Amino acid sequence: MSLNTVKMDSPGKSVFMLGNEVIARGALEAGVSVVSCYPGTPSSEIADTLAGVSKDFGFVMEYSANEKVALEVAGSVAIAGGRSMAIMKHVGLNVASDAFFSLAYMGFSGAMVIVVCDDPFLFSSQSEEDTRLIARCAYVPVLEPSNAKEAKDMVREAFDISQRFGTPVMLRPTTRISHSNAVVELGVLAQKKRENITWDLEKKWWQQHIVVPAIARPNRLKMIERTKKIKDFFEKIQINSFIDKGSEIGILTSGVSHSYVLESIDTLGYQISIMKIGTSFPLPSDKITDFLKGIKKLIVVEEGEPYLEMHAKSLAFDAKLDLDIYGKENGFFPLPYEYNVPIVIKGICNALGIKVPVDYEGIEKKASAAKDLAPKRPPTFCPGCPHTATFYALRRATKGEVAFSGDIGCYSLGFLPPFSGIDLMLCMGGSVGMASGLQYVIDKPVVALIGDSTFFHSGLSPLVSAVYNQANFTLFILDNSATAMTGLQPHPGTGELAGGKQGKRLSIEEIVRGIGVEDIKVVNQFQIKDAIKVFKSSIEYKGVSVVICRQPCVLITKGRYKKEGKRFALYYIDEEKCDGCFICSKKLGCPAIIQNTEVAQILPESCVGCGVCAQICPHDAIEKREEK
Repeated sequence: MSLNTVKMDSPGKSVFMLGNEVIARGALEAGVSVVSCYPGTPSSEIADTLAGVSKDFGFVMEYSANEKVALEVAGSVAIAGGRSMAIMKHVGLNVASDAFFSLAYMGFSGAMVIVVCDDPFLFSSQSEEDTRLIARCAYVPVLEPSNAKEAKDMVREAFDISQRFGTPVMLRPTTRISHSNAVVELGVLAQKKRENITWDLEKKWWQQHIVVPAIARPNRLKMIERTKKIKDFFEKIQINSFIDKGSEIGILTSGVSHSYVLESIDTLGYQISIMKIGTSFPLPSDKITDFLKGIKKLIVVEEGEPYLEMHAKSLAFDAKLDLDIYGKENGFFPLPYEYNVPIVIKGICNALGIKVPVDYEGIEKKASAAKDLAPKRPPTFCPGCPHTATFYALRRATKGEVAFSGDIGCYSLGFLPPFSGIDLMLCMGGSVGMASGLQYVIDKPVVALIGDSTFFHSGLSPLVSAVYNQANFTLFILDNSATAMTGLQPHPGTGELAGGKQGKRLSIEEIVRGIGVEDIKVVNQFQIKDAIKVFKSSIEYKGVSVVICRQPCVLITKGRYKKEGKRFALYYIDEEKCDGCFICSKKLGCPAIIQNTEVAQILPESCVGCGVCAQICPHDAIEKREEK
């Protein structure tokens, strides 16, 4: 990430940027005053970039406790007349949905853009969702960039539309847009000063901004009427583009699929008219209908649900058009996951009844064969990750005779061998609520695992409920001092704020005690024997017990050591003492340890000196390497 590039005050200059950095730059050019976020891949770099330049531009950047809070923060700013942005991933919108639906009813004088990054291939998500459908239900306009370059202009357009119509506007990039690079022409940066807004008590805010039924009913009618006006506006703007080739064959597409379509058509050498939709809701139905009237065969190319396809069929029916439509619903394109050029070419060729010009299946078979030659590398914890020690100690303490309820985070990898330490996992904060249910119906002890950031995100409410209902399980809070999985962002337990500023550090122990938990223990899980002892004691406790496993993420430790000029005390295996039991590699699963012929070996370039392996070796064959 190059913050200097993002904040460069050089209008007209072309620079090479990551898609998420482009979106951040668009916010700077649009004059954003408050940004709120809960990090989640593929959206994380947008907020991280803005956090890095917030001091330079004088706007507020907040890492909120969760996405619902982020949306409430941004919404209130827009109501007061400011320009705000809330950033999240698609499953984060599920968390924020209560505020999301209600904000569309309220309207405001400022502007709010909600950036929601969809993850079609579930690269780092528990579900594949198409947020166009959610926005449609909420009457929130959606802009959908087709490439990273277009994303910046759409951010500014989204702010202007929001301000013009008094509505939240969603920007919907997907993983390929967020994580691709593009050459972008920089625009003019907005003024670098955030102005305070005078709260006008004479405006009678309650007449519009309190969502009780008596006010929500007329606001619902206003929202419907506003959407009609936005639809008329979308019929005219250039975001929805049309390439007329005079062909009786047309392609309707949106988002990154448009880029795949352009490359596919170029490969096939066909003259096909293309309509790209940039305003997914409300759709420019008149413009789409005019497009459909000029063709005999329509091919719909879109990732996610058959959203455009369903609307195209409806518009064709209403216009009484004799039109063949090929898309997801009749099997010409796959429903799940991301698209690519081969997928799009095969779909187009099948719709046209022609042979695919490239043997993609043969290429895929060769690629698969080459892939099989590569050594298998299963997902695993980093060398020295504190979660490794936690799961090892848990298996030793429980011998597997418990039910494990897991959560979203790096520690999700604990479901894999050698630990097999998670039996079910649902959503952020779900481990606590699911443990509360399991303890009602199974005859084994129940253990829930949750990270520190996830605990603050959505673990508090289910823990309150568990204590209130006198549940019986043990909650392990794995405190590694960061929102580690998405890039080490801060959270309320770290005390750090966006941009390196200092905030109030909240104590997990004090919060848990305040909720009413009586059995609370804090442990350094790198001390394996002590950890096993504490784990057994807490699991045997009748009622809700909490164990806080506190050890910073190894990436934080590495960064601190590098800054301070320190070196790790590395370990090695004495081959004369090692009898090849491989407990260190098979039971601990540390990726820094390999099985070398008849004995184990520690890779010095991977070892970070946590010392856990030395504690579990039954032959005392693992020793600290002396400095030479």
